[in-house]
Amino acid sequence: MRYASIDIGTNTLRLLVADVEATGDRGASRGGAALAPVLYENRITRLGGGYRADRGIDPAAAERTLKGLERFRSVIDRAGGVEAVFAVATSVVRRAANRDVLVAEARRRAGVEIEVISGAEEARLSLLGVATVVDGSARLLLMDIGGGSTEFIVSECGAPAGRWSMEMGVVHLAEAHL
Repeated sequence: MRYASIDIGTNTLRLLVADVEATGDRGASRGGAALAPVLYENRITRLGGGYRADRGIDPAAAERTLKGLERFRSVIDRAGGVEAVFAVATSVVRRAANRDVLVAEARRRAGVEIEVISGAEEARLSLLGVATVVDGSARLLLMDIGGGSTEFIVSECGAPAGRWSMEMGVVHLAEAHL
């Protein structure tokens, strides 16, 4: 089965199209599936650029991101055989006053249904991704430094032991202090 995954971050859009095969392995690190990447693409759209708490996502930043999603849709369609597209949005979208506008426009213009995930879910997904390439049998501390938030995840023997998401990322820090 072929799936597409889109990560809508505060700084970068990421697209992964992969073939997924059930492995029978129900370990935490692989979730019972093996991924065979078909293509990967990313695009810096700086969705969090110009963000303000009182008005939300800047219209120019939203437009850059929507154009990126339209591009990703065409890439997904050309890849062929994609059964489902999973898109998640993180920090800047989860706290934006105007997030519903972005979500609706992504659906209308690119046919992409966006799930806005919590910081805790972002941390969980980060751990799952890292666990596919790192031996998780020991205690791990993972830091996911993003454009709008930073997640800290502790894992013991492949299972999450603690996680914390802090709404502090490089885009917002750079705009505030540089």
